[in-house]
Amino acid sequence: YDGIIAGGGPAGAATAFFLAKRDVRVLLLDKAVFPREKVCGDGIAPRAIRTLYKMGLQERLDGHFNKFHGFRFAGAGRAVVENRIPFTPGFPDHGYIIKRYDLDKILLDHARDNGVEVWENCKVTGPLLHNGCVVGVKAMRDGNEIELETGVVVGADGHCAPLGKA
Repeated sequence: YDGIIAGGGPAGAATAFFLAKRDVRVLLLDKAVFPREKVCGDGIAPRAIRTLYKMGLQERLDGHFNKFHGFRFAGAGRAVVENRIPFTPGFPDHGYIIKRYDLDKILLDHARDNGVEVWENCKVTGPLLHNGCVVGVKAMRDGNEIELETGVVVGADGHCAPLGKA
């Protein structure tokens, strides 16, 4: 593989997709089996929607998920503030409410459909080092410790995960 991505959430799956579209041979590893439940606020803001549209997912989202054009904040007592999403050139005027269960599956499936190899139930345990440089990852797959060498490692496994800590 030209690159290995640790983490199959939105950041990892989108990174894998964009690399694969540039003919980079990508392996994406995630400890979970998808679809998976993940606690999240489920609101996808216009900046992220623009990226999803660049990935070719507009048709997959439109009409399938709740679209919103603004926000309503309720405070103590009866205070309510409403704001529309402001016009910003190059960005949509809306967001979506999409459960992470659905969003993660859509993005991972889209990455797979565009040439990314995905290994689920494969836990990255840390970076593979050579002379102090990251040259791959160490992982657990099917109960076996494995080492995978590559030219580029992307840690999309969160700040508290093995690559994030390292």
